[in-house]
Amino acid sequence: MNWYVVFVKTGREEEAVLDLRFRMDENESFPFVPMKEMLFKKAGRIRREKDVLFPGYIFVEIDEANSVCPRSLFEAVNRSRVCHRVLNYGSYEYAAMHEEERELLHSLMDKDGLIESSDALLVGDRVVVISGALKGYENRIVSYDRHKRTAVIEVTMMDRKIPVTVALNTLMKLPEEAVDHQNGG
Repeated sequence: MNWYVVFVKTGREEEAVLDLRFRMDENESFPFVPMKEMLFKKAGRIRREKDVLFPGYIFVEIDEANSVCPRSLFEAVNRSRVCHRVLNYGSYEYAAMHEEERELLHSLMDKDGLIESSDALLVGDRVVVISGALKGYENRIVSYDRHKRTAVIEVTMMDRKIPVTVALNTLMKLPEEAVDHQNGG
């Protein structure tokens, strides 16, 4: 299974997905928009909203063994009015995302292509994620904002490091000494 990244008109990602689903065989391809869940607090209540993970890009999952860009995808993108081009690693012979890039994004997303919010504790200066998509990926957190309930993580897409803002709900801030004392240190 390979993932291909298609550059589309920003704000028209859903339209591009529908266009490619119409133009391509649904048995061999699955276009989708990677999404993220964001948290907003208003009047004391936390509201969850979905947002596009990579504005201006959609992904197409194609079940095939090699990494050569399938002709059907290339032709569908060329005929589309909202799709610009298929991203690649220098040539269309190498258009599928590298396996390690795909696996990281796949592990962060649920089955619907959504990166759900995570809950975390702040222990001193460290972020300890206790649940959600970022659990086990604390080392990918570049920065966080407690008040906006966000974290910036760094992912690689098509050999480029891209900062991505995702939801991180910090439940509690603990001093470093409190955790060390509990662990017997």
